[in-house]
Amino acid sequence: MADNVNTATYYLSMDLPKLDPNEAKKVTRYAVGNSISNNVTAVELVEVKQEGKDVTEHFILEKDGSKFMLNFDKEMTKKVLASGRVHIAVVIKETLAL
Repeated sequence: MADNVNTATYYLSMDLPKLDPNEAKKVTRYAVGNSISNNVTAVELVEVKQEGKDVTEHFILEKDGSKFMLNFDKEMTKKVLASGRVHIAVVIKETLAL
């Protein structure tokens, strides 16, 4: 069966309960997810931008069934939880089973 590669951009924007910076420091893991097509066999993180700045190095992408999970590193987790918001553009390369 042949595969096809597609590049998709997902815009993730959400408001979160804002944590006190000292409380935010205690949280070590944070992730957001989004649905993907059932025929996606693999995903690869291409780029993550926040306010026009490339922040890709702070994220790891995983495929979890019919969704992707974007895992934040500790530094980005603290920033997001202390600010109470996530507004990022995520570019993902998807391999589709045809």
